[in-house]
Amino acid sequence: MKRTLIFALAVCAVSSFAQYAGSLPVPKDMQKGFESISLSDAKDWLSYLAGPECEGRGSGQPGFQKAADFMAAKFKEFGLKPAGDNGTFFQNVPMVSGKILDGTQLTLGDSSVPIGEKLSVSGVGGDLLLKGDLIVVEAKGQSAKVPDGITGKIVLAYLDGVSRDFRRVLSEKAAAVIELPIQSHPIGTTAPSEASLNHESG
Repeated sequence: MKRTLIFALAVCAVSSFAQYAGSLPVPKDMQKGFESISLSDAKDWLSYLAGPECEGRGSGQPGFQKAADFMAAKFKEFGLKPAGDNGTFFQNVPMVSGKILDGTQLTLGDSSVPIGEKLSVSGVGGDLLLKGDLIVVEAKGQSAKVPDGITGKIVLAYLDGVSRDFRRVLSEKAAAVIELPIQSHPIGTTAPSEASLNHESG
């Protein structure tokens, strides 16, 4: 079980003099709180939360907990009333993670490739036993778009310099993504400049 903050704090502005052009005046009932935000406080808090100490604040990671503890201390300092578990600012939520066991291999026909340094698998949970159509996706460059026809399929991907958004969408749509290094591509070390589907098998 991990802990996560019930509340989120957003620093929207530093002072009434720092608003963007055309912004509306601050409502009178919020003026006091608005003016209490100082440039130095905003800089200190955001520098800490976005800095190396919090290590990106990944869910379930030590940096995430550091950021959560920091904000809980601020909430207490501000006089907010905790509404979390056991009188805290936190709420327990279940988190599930999985791992590929050492020695796991991908077998296609008579060929096997160990999963690890040269092969990665993402978007898989549960028993890690998958059955379905296998589709090969080739993509190169930041402008490549995820092709249609991959939803619910097992994707064997040759990716070269694609964007983070490409990888996210690919993982969300596919039942599983098995990524092979572009150097192992059977027709060479380059892929098409746009994503394409090569073939599929049952």
